[in-house]
Amino acid sequence: MKTDLLQLEQHDDYLTILDKLRRCKSERILLVFHKKIRKSINKVDLRRFQYIAELQGSGIAIVSTNRVTLANARELGIPSFSVVSLALRQNWERVRKPEFSRDIMGYAAIQELEKGVS
Repeated sequence: MKTDLLQLEQHDDYLTILDKLRRCKSERILLVFHKKIRKSINKVDLRRFQYIAELQGSGIAIVSTNRVTLANARELGIPSFSVVSLALRQNWERVRKPEFSRDIMGYAAIQELEKGVS
């Protein structure tokens, strides 16, 4: 199974990451956050990344050294790893995936998360 690796840099913002996600065509997308990215990625953004990947028929996983980002991903059912090599070898299906429909339910879940972050 082919995996697209998205190397994300310090200067990549939310919209840049979404644009990169939309260009991926494989079944698995690995978001690799640069080691120098100190800011954690919140649940709302992770959920949006997950939603866009699901719309394309892909699954995502996260590689990061930031513990908060990894914890947020695990809470949403997104496979998360600290090294790329482990992520490429592991079966991502073992992690519980949240159930949502492609349109209204996915959007509603994002809205609920945004309320919790505010």
